[in-house]
Amino acid sequence: MKCRILPFLVLVGLGVSTHAANAQETLVKEHKTTLIATPRAAVVTLSDIKEDYFPVLQVIEKPKPGIVTEEDDLEQKAAKARVKPDPNPSKPQYKNGGILAPPVRLRNFEGNSYDGAVPDDNDVAVSNDGKILAVMNTTLNTYDSTGKLIKSVSCDAFSNPIGLKNGKTDPRVLYDPEADRFIICYLNGFDDKTSQIVFGFSQTNDPSGAWNVYSVSGNPLKDTTWSDYPILALTKGELFLTINSLQDNKTWQLGFRQDLIWQINKDSGYNGQNLVTKVHSGIKYNGAYVRNSCPVQGGSGLTGPECYFLSDKNFSNKTDSVFLLKISGSLSDPNATLTVNLLHATSGTYGIAPDAHQPSTAKVKRTLQTNDARILDAFIENNTIQYVSNSVTPAGKAGVQHGIITNASTSSPSAIINILGDTLEFGYPSIAYAGIHAGDDDAFIMLDHTGDTTFPGHSVVFYKGGNYSNAKRLYNGKTYAQISGTNERWGDYSGAQRKYNEPGKAWTNLYYGRTVGSGLTALPGNAARVSEIQSPFLPKPAGIDNTENATTDVSIYPVPSSNYAPIQVTFTAEEDEYYNFNIYNSEGKLVTTLLREKAVPGKNRFSFSTSPLGKGIYFLKISSDREVLSKKFVVE
Repeated sequence: MKCRILPFLVLVGLGVSTHAANAQETLVKEHKTTLIATPRAAVVTLSDIKEDYFPVLQVIEKPKPGIVTEEDDLEQKAAKARVKPDPNPSKPQYKNGGILAPPVRLRNFEGNSYDGAVPDDNDVAVSNDGKILAVMNTTLNTYDSTGKLIKSVSCDAFSNPIGLKNGKTDPRVLYDPEADRFIICYLNGFDDKTSQIVFGFSQTNDPSGAWNVYSVSGNPLKDTTWSDYPILALTKGELFLTINSLQDNKTWQLGFRQDLIWQINKDSGYNGQNLVTKVHSGIKYNGAYVRNSCPVQGGSGLTGPECYFLSDKNFSNKTDSVFLLKISGSLSDPNATLTVNLLHATSGTYGIAPDAHQPSTAKVKRTLQTNDARILDAFIENNTIQYVSNSVTPAGKAGVQHGIITNASTSSPSAIINILGDTLEFGYPSIAYAGIHAGDDDAFIMLDHTGDTTFPGHSVVFYKGGNYSNAKRLYNGKTYAQISGTNERWGDYSGAQRKYNEPGKAWTNLYYGRTVGSGLTALPGNAARVSEIQSPFLPKPAGIDNTENATTDVSIYPVPSSNYAPIQVTFTAEEDEYYNFNIYNSEGKLVTTLLREKAVPGKNRFSFSTSPLGKGIYFLKISSDREVLSKKFVVE
């Protein structure tokens, strides 16, 4: 029997800001726009792709986040070196960190993998009729509604008809619930001469069918920069893409030049016409370029024509600053403006996280890279924006920032910041709207997790009205992740999407550690799992076991038992903590509490006599602060 861990969630505010709640919204005067029309380059049908070598050069994406040279990563190293436990940490707010029931995990299946050769950049899109498109570096997988793999192709094969032969990275996908279409975007090349942005717009709602494919320059300003780290969002009429423009032959830390925002008429892509785009550049606040902006998409449905964007001080050790940007109108609106507002959170701070821990030995210390505190994902609902990023906990460990901006469209928006921590460490969150009824502010916060004695896997937290659930383990890894060293890539992002026609449900695509190969050639690697989850406020479907798919195994012997023979139970504990051992009858009533004792990490054996019990069906429940295990036994 596979069981899941139910850990406690620590929710803390890292201090209270003394700043004003917000600054004056500022028109970006340096802002420039460039209009570009790009003809369709090819029509590609995924199901027709036969020859696919899945080529990958293991350079781990040159100067991408986390891959830096010894002399060039001083900014990030210096920032992370300053991360220390807070000498006066905020008291964990258990009343907020366990009030709500956790989400229910429905379907869960193996996603994209490439034998650990490249780091995961996971994303997912799901249509209203259940077709699934899941991506990672550097593969595109389509599934039916049951999770059956329909087609797997490489990004290289997808764009092969347009002749792009450089490395492909950073795939992103979206589903448009109004057009009932899919969108793909990924990058090609690592310098100003080879940098291209590839767009795919599906011609139907079948992701394995025909796509209109476009290739636009990743150097639209025609200087010595290239495009890195794409993030997508949709409005009712348009597609928005944010890009980091990096200097040739520099790392992502020191080579950053500016953010570019692509504003795209999505209908032109769906129809196979010239792709109509506008590139926004010169995006500054007080003379400094805004960095790593993240577009904000509608929660329950698409919004527009305006689009919001978020940015922060991603290398700061402790700050309450959040930048709220807005493009006020559509691409064709001559009066559209770009504004930026610097907010100071009225409570809470965030900061750059230290690298997270993997299970290690005395000789080998294994960690996972957390890069910086840039905002990774966001949605808007009821004029409130919720967003997530990597951050640091008061204990000085890797955690996640959950930010909330209310009154976003008014002249006085306000922000608060909460930090999510656990017995494990968290990273690379994504967020999806989880509301069932109009006015709900519910959210699923997806998290990659890891720990000193826990292999990399992933979890989800449910949020509603200022309260949080415990972090529910969706899937625990089978081994530590290893690509090329001991401080490994943890990917750059994860993916989540609301199921638009099924309120209260969402899909996610997240990271875990797995063994690659078998026998003498077996090596630790990484892959992705695709999961469907639902709100705890929806009825649980019949046959769904709302326990977690962890690595914990429970076995009980003998079955059935006579009332003379003792029962022996073995289980695996992942933490050093106390467990309660209780017996319940078939009606769910407590019969007796057998023991409360501390278990140690690893396999444990518990035994008890059934002689005081009458004949019948019983359940042994083994529970800790993080975990609930249940096993049926019969006494004859």
